[in-house]
Amino acid sequence: MGDLDERYYYDRYVADPSPCTFRRRLGAIVLSPPHYRLDDNGRPVRLPDPKARQLRREIQDLADEFAAGTVFLDPPDVWHHDRQDACLEAQGLVLGRGPGVANAAAFKRARAAAPR
Repeated sequence: MGDLDERYYYDRYVADPSPCTFRRRLGAIVLSPPHYRLDDNGRPVRLPDPKARQLRREIQDLADEFAAGTVFLDPPDVWHHDRQDACLEAQGLVLGRGPGVANAAAFKRARAAAPR
C-alpha cells in the first residue's frame, strides 16, 4: 500500500523481539508499513491490506507444500531429455504425453531413437 520502509519493521523488532516481529523484519524487503487513518477520537486505526494478506497466504501455502514434499523441481529446458526424465522420475512423477504416445515408456523409447 505504500513505500517500503525496512526501518519501520526493524524498530518494531527491537522494541519487541518476538518471532512475529522477526518474520516481519525479514519481510520488510517486500512489505510496506501499514497505513493508518484517524478515527473520530483522533486515534490511529490500521487499514486492511488485502494484497499483503494474499501474499502471506501464498507464502504459507508454498511453505506447507515444501514441508510436505510436494513442491517439485521442473528441470531446465537446457537439460538433455534423459536428465529431465530422471529428475522428474526421482520425484515420483509419471508424465502423460500427447496424442500418439501411449505412455511415458513409449515416449522415452521414441525420444531415445530420435536424432540428437
